[in-house]
Amino acid sequence: MSSSRSTDPTRSPDGHSLHRLHKRILVPVLQSNPDVPVHAITTAYPGRRLWRRRVEIRLSPPLTLEARTMSADQLTDAVRDALLALGGMPYVDTYARDIKAARAAPGVDKPAR
Repeated sequence: MSSSRSTDPTRSPDGHSLHRLHKRILVPVLQSNPDVPVHAITTAYPGRRLWRRRVEIRLSPPLTLEARTMSADQLTDAVRDALLALGGMPYVDTYARDIKAARAAPGVDKPAR
């Protein structure tokens, strides 16, 4: 039986950077299943095509996590570092949802696309 769990991501507002990971799903899943292999997975959509899009999916080797002894911050940092190494994205130490909420607030200028 296979199980798949997400780190509860929120898409980046700019689509090209990794924002702070949420711990509310990642940490409890890792701590309750400490012997299940964990991999980092990134996706990219290179090029712009109207009808078909090419998708690149990168899968890391199993991460070395000691879920029984690592703190929530250590677990999150290890997954974040693996995602950054795999995806080559810049890191933004802010939750993406906070940036999106600030942009949606009345009177806030939205960046040009």
